[in-house]
Amino acid sequence: MERELLSVTVLAGVEGSRGCVVVRLEGRFDGAGAARFDGTVLPLFSGSAPAAGAATGCVLDFAGVSFLSSAGIRSVVRAAQAADRRNATLVLAAVTPFVTQVLDLSGLLGSFRIAPSVEEAVLLSRPAGRDGRLEETVTGGRRYAVTSLGGGGAHLEAWGSAGGAELESPSLADLGIALGVGGLGTNREEAARALGPFLSTGRLVALAPGEGREDSDFLLTERPAESVFHVSAATGIAGDPALLVELPGERIPAGELARDLVSLAAKEGTAPGPSIAFVVVSGAAAWGGRPEAPGLVAVGLAGPGFQAHAVTLSAAPPADSSDSLAETLRGTISLERLSDASVLDPSVPLVSPRAWVFVPGEVRRGAEKMTAVEAAGDGPFPDEWLSLARRIYRDSSRVRLTRLAGGYSSSAFQAESWDREGRRTIPTVLKIATHAFTDREEKAYHACVKNFILNNATVIMGRAVEGGWSGLRYNFLGVNGPESRLAWLAERYETRPFEEVEPLLDLLFGRILDPWYGQTREEEIHLRAEHDPSGLFPRLAEDAREALGVDPEAEEVDCPEVGARLPNPYLFLRRPAGAPRERLRWPVCITHGDLNPNNVLLDEKENIYIIDFSETRVRNAVSDFARLEALAALQSTRVDDEADAARVCRFFERLVSVPALPGPVPPAESGDDPSLQKAGRLISCLRRHAARIVAPRTDLVPYLWPLLQWTAPIVSFRQIPPLQKRVSMVASALVVRRILAG
Repeated sequence: MERELLSVTVLAGVEGSRGCVVVRLEGRFDGAGAARFDGTVLPLFSGSAPAAGAATGCVLDFAGVSFLSSAGIRSVVRAAQAADRRNATLVLAAVTPFVTQVLDLSGLLGSFRIAPSVEEAVLLSRPAGRDGRLEETVTGGRRYAVTSLGGGGAHLEAWGSAGGAELESPSLADLGIALGVGGLGTNREEAARALGPFLSTGRLVALAPGEGREDSDFLLTERPAESVFHVSAATGIAGDPALLVELPGERIPAGELARDLVSLAAKEGTAPGPSIAFVVVSGAAAWGGRPEAPGLVAVGLAGPGFQAHAVTLSAAPPADSSDSLAETLRGTISLERLSDASVLDPSVPLVSPRAWVFVPGEVRRGAEKMTAVEAAGDGPFPDEWLSLARRIYRDSSRVRLTRLAGGYSSSAFQAESWDREGRRTIPTVLKIATHAFTDREEKAYHACVKNFILNNATVIMGRAVEGGWSGLRYNFLGVNGPESRLAWLAERYETRPFEEVEPLLDLLFGRILDPWYGQTREEEIHLRAEHDPSGLFPRLAEDAREALGVDPEAEEVDCPEVGARLPNPYLFLRRPAGAPRERLRWPVCITHGDLNPNNVLLDEKENIYIIDFSETRVRNAVSDFARLEALAALQSTRVDDEADAARVCRFFERLVSVPALPGPVPPAESGDDPSLQKAGRLISCLRRHAARIVAPRTDLVPYLWPLLQWTAPIVSFRQIPPLQKRVSMVASALVVRRILAG
């Protein structure tokens, strides 16, 4: 038995479905079905103007369609065009996956309004635009044009703390449309000194005069997700508006308009209670002694009571027939039009107002939609960093940050994050530094990393800026999913026998970084200028005097640990020249610049990843190895007492006495210090790889300069105890003596 292709019925039981026809489609929508469709649906939209009682909206129920051909698509297009000519709206409902695919392949999927159900399609089918007003309603003696926008699920959002004691710092994208009390500033402390009434629209915050500030202030941005406002207490309006209410050509006090909006919402059956929220765009007259303003935008709440904040405009709102609140605000608000912000008095007359009415069903905490940030580890975590972390992890519901070791010029955090559905995502690293430092790192990444060692390096996922700080978010290409665990080479070195560490070093230097180290070229380099530590550590001489009592002008320092008076390294570094062979031709290549065991990470399968490229560039090819040697000899060895200090100094003296690369490196003294024995084996490994890279050259002097570059600054490290700083001074003096000897 042949099934009827089309049946036309007016949907029953859907409140507010006036004038909407639902066409239920069942079976094959092919050529034959298209003919029947045309004969039934196109007459609904015949003529040039809607007749009394004619359909003003049409819903096509596709739930029963088993096949759709090009002939069927053509008929639906014709129906949509016919509906459009009569200012009616055609909506497709309950479209099956097969039909969706056919429309997508035809390139027409985006041409139709589509709703998941017939009921939702009915709401969408109501005509929009000035010529499609739902009705004009007389309320309070005034004749309003009311358009149903079908908005549902709106709610209010509470921002700030009880009594406004602590500020919250959402982005403008999170804050959205809101009114309350808040302040502008680079941090909460600064904002708290100049709080005032404000309104926000997503792109704009307009701040009225308040305590400590006599003038209005504004923040208007095209990047609201990256702009922060500090809120003491506020109410946000989230969701879609239910009604657009217009009163063209008339003037009405703001308070009376608000009361009428409550009444209209109730009359339309959209308001479950007495409270609404609204956004008004209008012309406005003067109030409170102000000169008359040609335009106004207000955000408010009405029901029991009235509260609204407004920004006046220096020009009237443009004539715009759009029913979209976002489009209207974008067309109305511009920097040159912003005039003044204030609390809106209910007696202020509004001229030809257009009001978008929201019907909130509940109140939620606004902070619930912000990324929750938990920071662990020693050291401060300023407000700017909190805002920065939220922005750069805005795709996450929460993120847990654990501070990584090191970080003289920046702060790095291992990040565990969870998406909006609570699923754990892959581990990442957040690095926070000054703008200049971050710019340098980002440029080095693009120039030296992604084209050479990308599979074993972090990948920049995004950048955010807050105040004087910039943040980079890194991930790791090879990490094995959310459950991966990252460890540092420093941890492996400290906890594993060297026999287990050496293969990792051979892999790091011999294969992973070979695209850098294996492509050397010979250039003339100025060793003193190349390895001057004063750029990062400008107070070396002052720190040595304060920590160790070293006279910055003394030619020599007494070093009883090695039984000698040695050249003052801090004076040597300040002198412009004086050492033999400071200029020479030597291999250069891309080097990391700060290669230390906390910038080399390993996953649970011991895949190796390199981080922190702020100092990466072409320089002396042995620089990275000397950097690691300084750490191994002076910061990874035991210096608990004077005997330990003397032992380390004598060990270092033997290191710099080697005539050429690679060595052999003299063994450490026998004793009960395994860290010194381990350091000797590590340094032998480092010098072996350094010699391989610069072969056949064996000159030790170009190796000693970067060794001095990282030995001397230990005196400036705040976390290093005085005895260890003393050892670094002796070690630096030994290096200088060897450099001067040539």
